[in-house]
Order: sequence, then structure tokens, then C-alpha cells
Amino acid sequence: MKGVYDLRDKDTGDAAGDTSFVISKKNNAFDCRKDPDSFQCHGLAQFSGDDVNSTDLILEIEIQADGQWGVYLECNPLNASDPHGPWTCENGLSPPPPPDFPQQCQAMDYDSFGDYCVRGVPDRTVQGTETDCCNFIASQPKGTYNFYNYFALNNTCNLYKSASMSKITKCEAHNVTFAVYNPPDPNSCKCERVYRAVGRQNMTMHGGQFSIAGGLWFSHPSGGQCGVNEKVGDQSGCTYKVLKVTRAINATCMYKAIDAAVEAMDPSCFASCPQPHNVTSDCYLGCYSAATKSAAKSDLVKPWNQAFEPTGCPQVPIDPALW
Repeated sequence: MKGVYDLRDKDTGDAAGDTSFVISKKNNAFDCRKDPDSFQCHGLAQFSGDDVNSTDLILEIEIQADGQWGVYLECNPLNASDPHGPWTCENGLSPPPPPDFPQQCQAMDYDSFGDYCVRGVPDRTVQGTETDCCNFIASQPKGTYNFYNYFALNNTCNLYKSASMSKITKCEAHNVTFAVYNPPDPNSCKCERVYRAVGRQNMTMHGGQFSIAGGLWFSHPSGGQCGVNEKVGDQSGCTYKVLKVTRAINATCMYKAIDAAVEAMDPSCFASCPQPHNVTSDCYLGCYSAATKSAAKSDLVKPWNQAFEPTGCPQVPIDPALW
């Protein structure tokens, strides 16, 4: 268990950023139950309830960082079923293209996902092979079309300049390609600095599914962590150092505190549910989603801060041997 408190190849957040992450689990579950075929649910782990017997902890950690922020990295276990094993951080890598995806579209920075359709009137339709479609795209200014659908059964390519994610759903048709224009982030690279710097992402500015309370997310690649005899600003080149774990509480207590605060935002809605405290029911998740989406960010973050106060969640003793 040694290393429980270290940050090597881990993501963290401030109070608002982590609140956004916790609330998003339920809100995404509700949205994906309403429309399970939506593209925004592609590859998204679905919420099945908080484990009441969980031994997970939420830690408040004091660190020293050099302030030279890098791009935020997605850090996860190498083996998702073994979170106690090694972890790694990735720089938002695109999915590998299928073997028959035209080289022309790959060169134009399109990613292929397949089996999704845009529900709406296309801005342009091209007849022919998918390669013909990609050749046409290449003849236009880069980024003119953000999405395309290619239907192999009738050799039709529908091109879209824009589309709401709610309009992108699983296709009923077969042999369909769905491709998304995804130009590389100018900060995205595999240079050494990216895997040493503390990454930072402003969720208020970033928007999307995980930004409901705003806040900041941070990534801590192992290459930047200071060793025992190193410190930020010396000649070692390390970018961050864990100074101490100031407080620790059980995650179950935090989740209950957030749920109670959200339920208090619209008690009549939750009371109307057949099982008012069944956090996985459609009724509960619908009330939860509506309440959090209409609440002020400061009200959403309040229970997180209160949980760490002396009158909040019980403190869990911190064992220095586990550092």
C-alpha cells in the first residue's frame, strides 16, 4: 500500500473542479439513460450507484509547484480493473483509425468512430466512394466541415459544418462511417516537458460534461515529481513536490453530503419520486440533474468545503508510512 498518498501519474482538482467531477457522474448517467445512443455517451463509464462499503478516501494535499503549467493529461490505471497497479498519463490521444479509413481524411485530421449518424440536413452531399468524399474535403479550406457521414450502401457522403452533440446518435443503418474533424492541440505533443509539467485545465472555460461547478483540474506526471532530496527550483528539474496530506475523509461521507445539499435545492421534486433516496432511479437522477443545472456554482461547491470543516465528515487518521 506504500505510495497511497503520492501523486505520481494522478489527476487532482480544486474543490470546484472535483465537485464538477462528482456531480457529472449522476448527470451524465441521466442524460445517457434518456438517449443511450448519443455520441456524448461513447466510451463513458455509466454511474451504477456509490459503493456504501467503499474504503476510498478524499485527500486534501498541500503541494509545491513551479507554476509553469502544462497541458492537462488524462491519468488512469494501465489496467482499469487494478487501480492499485501502475498508472499512466496520456495527452488526449485520438483513437486509432480503422484499416479502411482513407488516408486523405487522416491527413486532414479526421477521426473515425463509426456507427453514429448526424440527425439533420447536411450542408453538402457528395456521391461516390469515401475516398471521393475525402478528396472533396481536401479541396476545401481546412476545417470547413466538422463532421461527415459516409453510407457505403448508397455511396453517399453527408457533410456538416456543425452539429449539436444531442443530434449525433447511433445509426440504424449499417456500413456507416462517422468522422469528426479533430485538429491537433498546439500544446499537444510527446515532448519531455509535457510529461514533467503539472498540467492545468480551467473547467469553467473548458465547458462540456464535466464543468458544472467550474474549477480547476490538475495532472501530475511521474516525470515531474521531486525526489526525497529534491525540491522545486533546484537543479533537479522537478516540477512539483508533495509537502503533506493535511486532511482525509471517507468518500462515502462526501458523496452523501453533496447528495443531501442537492436534494435540499428542490425537495418537492425528490419527494415525488417513488423512492426519494434511490440515487440510481430515473426519477432521482432527473431531479438531481435539473437541480444542479439550475444552481449557482458556489452553491454546488459549498458541501465539498463543509465536508472538510471540523463539523463536517469525520477525519481519517493519516499514516505517514503509506507515503
